[in-house]
This record gives sequence, structure tokens and C-alpha cells, in this order.
Amino acid sequence: MGDNLKPFRQIEDQINILKKRNMIFLNEDADANILRDYGYYEIINGYKDKFMIDPQNDDKGFKPNTTFEHIYALYNLDKQLRDLTLQTLAQFEQIFKQHLAYVIARDISDDQNQYTLQLHYNVGKSYRHNATDRDGLIKNFNKTLRSTYQPYKYYRDVHGNIPPWIMIKSFTFGNSIYWFQLSKKSIRERVIARMFGIQSDLYPEMDQLFNLNQAFGDLLALYLDYRNLTAHGGRVYNHRSIRHGIRHYSPFIYREQILPISRRKFNRGLYRSSLGTLYKSLLVFKNKDPYVELQSWLTIRLENYLKQYPDDQQYLIDAMELDLTDIPKELKTQLSESSTKNES
Repeated sequence: MGDNLKPFRQIEDQINILKKRNMIFLNEDADANILRDYGYYEIINGYKDKFMIDPQNDDKGFKPNTTFEHIYALYNLDKQLRDLTLQTLAQFEQIFKQHLAYVIARDISDDQNQYTLQLHYNVGKSYRHNATDRDGLIKNFNKTLRSTYQPYKYYRDVHGNIPPWIMIKSFTFGNSIYWFQLSKKSIRERVIARMFGIQSDLYPEMDQLFNLNQAFGDLLALYLDYRNLTAHGGRVYNHRSIRHGIRHYSPFIYREQILPISRRKFNRGLYRSSLGTLYKSLLVFKNKDPYVELQSWLTIRLENYLKQYPDDQQYLIDAMELDLTDIPKELKTQLSESSTKNES
């Protein structure tokens, strides 16, 4: 089996080990610099499985004709997808925060002395020393109210008030979700209705049919999982999350125009937490900007990669849980042509 101990090895030694395992280096000097700058662990250990004869046994080596350049290209593709996902979720986060702040200001107050009162929020979970989730939320409010950073200091000193749409700028995505979750039911429902583009008076009936509250909560958990993964440099293209995937089959998410996935496939664990699921689920929201942005750049990145490695098409489709209906017609044509040329 593979090495149990992972001692320090110089770049030359790392390359020799990979050569013994049948990896081909097309430009050894350039590849040595890549390993030096980005690391053996990040490139090889992070992306080798697809290229190994037996991913559980390094000593069996790489599949025939595996090049370092190929595995590095997959590493680069994943880095690009990670950056795109992080950017997309930052855009979604901004939209979500503004809808939450708007509803808080409209339905409670824009006065910091009112909307920060405990009575407007649920207790949440309790912890040691009788601390609760609500205590943590109020603590975050008070921290921002005392902040010496801008724009909080300006609003406090000049206006004597930090309204919700300024307060929420200091909150992380995770803390903003806690603010939403601890809000009263009526607040949460109006935020969800605004995000989905549903009339407030129709929300109760649609929630009963499609369990919109559950669907929205699952998507927030999925997006937060990817937000944290991408912010910390995690591998994205084949990521799956058991804890933060979509928990319940939702006719609102898995409908024909969004993710036409059967309950049978869902019950097998498919299309719950993949990058493809995140990507297509963005279509359920009224604001399509995050989806359009991700689709455009995803298309470009996949096109560039598959021009060079067309044989990886099905592998990436399976890893990301995409299909060719997920991407524009122009790329589908290009991929088909690339596959035909490669077969011939």
C-alpha cells in the first residue's frame, strides 16, 4: 500500500517518485517550478485519484500516458471553479442580506433601539451557562453598534442610528443566516417570498404545497457549506456534503425547469450537494444574476479545459452532476465536435 509516513522530500525526489509510478513529465523544469510554488500535496494528493490505477494503492502507479500537465490542468480547473463559486455566492449573499434587512426595517423598524430588541427574535438553542443563540445574535448587534470601523462609526456619530441595511454589512454569511433563522416566522416567510419572487398572500398556500421554508433552509445550508469550502481552498468540482446537502425531496427545486431529478435518484443520494446542484438551484430565485454569472464563466472554463482534454467530458459531468442541458448550445456543439475528433 501507499506510504504510511510522509517525510519531507525535495522537489527532485518528489518528481522521481512520480516517475517511478509511471507519471510523464513533458517539461520537467517547468513542472518542478509548479511543484515548488503550489505544492505536491495540493496538486498530486488533491487530484490524483482520477489518474491512479488503484486510488487506494499509490504503489500501483498511474494509468498509462498520465502526464503531470494533465493533473495540473485539473487542479487549475478546480481553482477556477472555486473562485467562480466563491464570487457567485458572495453575490447571492449580498442579495439575501438586503432582502433580510429590508423586511426587518419595514416590518419591525429601522431604529437600532427597536429592531435589536430580544422580543423580536426566537431563543434558538441553549448552551452552557444558559447562553442561547439569541444571546449571540444580540452580542453581534451590540458589537457593531460600538464599532469604530466605517461605515458603522459614521452612522452612529452622524445619524445616531445604524439601520439594518448597514448593520448587516458587518455580519458574515453564516451570522446573517442565524439572524434570519432566529427572526419570527412572519419575517422569515416574507424574506423567502421576496427571494423566490412570490406574492406574500400566496405564500401560505405555496408553502403548504412545496414546503418552501424547508427548501429555502436547505439551500442556505448548502450555499454556506460551499461558501466555507471555497473560502478555505477546498476541492470543489467533485465535492459532496452529507451534513449540508438538500435533505428532503422538494418539488420546488427538483422541477422540470430547474433540476428534473426523480425522487428515486434523490433517494440514492444524487443531486443533493454537488456543484451542479448548487449551480442549477440558483434558478429558483427571482434574481437570476448569480446563476447567469456562474453559467457564463463555467461554460468558458469547461470549454477551455475540454479543448485540451476532451476525454474528461463524461468524468466531469459525473463529478459535478451536470448534463449537457445545463450549458449553452454553443458549448454542447463544441464538446460533441471535440469528442468526435478524439474518437477518430
